[in-house]
Amino acid sequence: MSLITKSKDIKRNQTIALLLFISLLVLACTIMIEANNQFSTTNQIVMNRIYHESTNIAQYTTLTISGDDVALLNPGDEDTEVFQQLTEQLWNIQNLHPHVTFVYVFRLVDGEVTFVLDSEYGRNDFDEPLIGYIYRFPRQEIYNAFDGSVTHTKDFHSDEWGTYISSFVPLYSSDGEIVGIVGVDMSKDIIDPYIEALRFEFISTTVSVLLLILVAIGAGMYALVISNKQYSKVNDAYITLLDAAQAADEGIFEFHWSNNTFIFSQHILDILGKGHKNAQIHAFELYQQAIVDDQSSILAAIEKKKYNPKQNQFKYIWRFYVSEKIISLHLKGIVLCDPDTNEPIRVIGMGEDYTEFMRDKIALTQTTKSLRIFSLVLHNAIEKVTEQQIAIMNSVSSKEELSDDVRFFVNNILTSLNSIIALCVFSKTYADIGYDEPKWISLQNAINNFSNHPSYSKVHIENEIEDVEIYADMMFVNVLYNLFDNSMRHGEKVTSIKIKTIQDNDNLIISYEDDGVGLTENEKKTLFIRGVGKNSGLGMFLSREILSMTDIEIEEVGKEGVGAVFLLTVHSSYYRIKS
Repeated sequence: MSLITKSKDIKRNQTIALLLFISLLVLACTIMIEANNQFSTTNQIVMNRIYHESTNIAQYTTLTISGDDVALLNPGDEDTEVFQQLTEQLWNIQNLHPHVTFVYVFRLVDGEVTFVLDSEYGRNDFDEPLIGYIYRFPRQEIYNAFDGSVTHTKDFHSDEWGTYISSFVPLYSSDGEIVGIVGVDMSKDIIDPYIEALRFEFISTTVSVLLLILVAIGAGMYALVISNKQYSKVNDAYITLLDAAQAADEGIFEFHWSNNTFIFSQHILDILGKGHKNAQIHAFELYQQAIVDDQSSILAAIEKKKYNPKQNQFKYIWRFYVSEKIISLHLKGIVLCDPDTNEPIRVIGMGEDYTEFMRDKIALTQTTKSLRIFSLVLHNAIEKVTEQQIAIMNSVSSKEELSDDVRFFVNNILTSLNSIIALCVFSKTYADIGYDEPKWISLQNAINNFSNHPSYSKVHIENEIEDVEIYADMMFVNVLYNLFDNSMRHGEKVTSIKIKTIQDNDNLIISYEDDGVGLTENEKKTLFIRGVGKNSGLGMFLSREILSMTDIEIEEVGKEGVGAVFLLTVHSSYYRIKS
């Protein structure tokens, strides 16, 4: 190649590089403008998804509660069983969806919008009668819903309880009349973090793309080929930016035991890679698509004997092969039973893509394992060093020539060192809190582990529990041991311990009582406070933490001089009576 040809090539490359430089600058400006437009568009998509989700939940609620029962409620019926059951249903629906703040039912009385039901009633500081309470901030969307329309607010609105996005769906009686509307609120405090995260993602992505453009500009000044490569990367990033942040929508599903068939909305079909296939999918087809480890779970889920009216939750995370990848589908719903036979009829609920969540969960589990190992090693090291210090201080304390002041100082150090060892031993004992997934634990077997122990041979154990299993953290057994141990350590005159189970509506109460000296009122006030107690000050604090892993509540209701009485309240979803 001649020098003239080379010079022409250089000039040509310089011209191309300049044009490329200008093009990339234009591209950078376009990206920033388009990114801003895309953020606005995607933000609207997210809001539309929120509108759609809240509306779906409101529609789902109208299928779950009885319009006929709602129509019969009158002011003053707050203590009736029907009102409490309907409120509990709304509470369960609210808990199924972490984005939901309130679920409630309005009624129109003489032109005034009034409350009939509220999921939070009895669980917050609202102490006025609910039925007939006038809602002072009615919007046009509420009146439209009373006319039979499915509506939602176009933006956030505020009332005396906060700022929300709301959806409203008519509630019909069995004869087709509108007896009220179901409202679902999603708080601005819950939605804003998603919008902020989206904004951060767009900003970081835009900055990344602009940095790539700068690299491409620098490379383009040297060679056309490198410039073209850098431009290609920037262009790919640009296309990626235009396609970013497509809001995922929750899908509705049903399962019918009559033919073992799932009915999925389009969103769930897309997750499963079914495209626009018929929405009805037989359970066996899901079984074939599922990974081997989850196939038995699918078979168990369609087994009717597994469900009864008290344990009506349908919650599963199943993994499927889709286009040579494994995706996780989270299905959560309520089992509807025949009111006469209690036989399960169908499931209605929602599903979402849990693939990212499960990937993060695995990563978190690995991190937790590492931290747990480090914690145990650290506790062992502290315990070993402390034991050496105790040996040294004991040697110093044995010397007769020590003054009283020095001996007092040395004894205080020994007391502190022994406390450190006690805390290390205790911490290692309870290091497994929340480490494993909760499991079904036989209450009878857990109690037998201690009641048959020789240490309690002089204490009469009166066992009146049902054959029941508790869904709890694996450290649940340690909670029972702690109650036994406290009776023996601090009860002073304990000769008998009585354990029984009591049905309280849908809840199960585990009652533990001894005939010791009981607790004083001051001891009750600090019983579950960390670091307060007669031994390490952690036993009852950690017991409550262990139980809270599956929403089990504990309280002490005994009388001083009569004995200690602990009540453990297990909610309906977390216990099952063995047949």
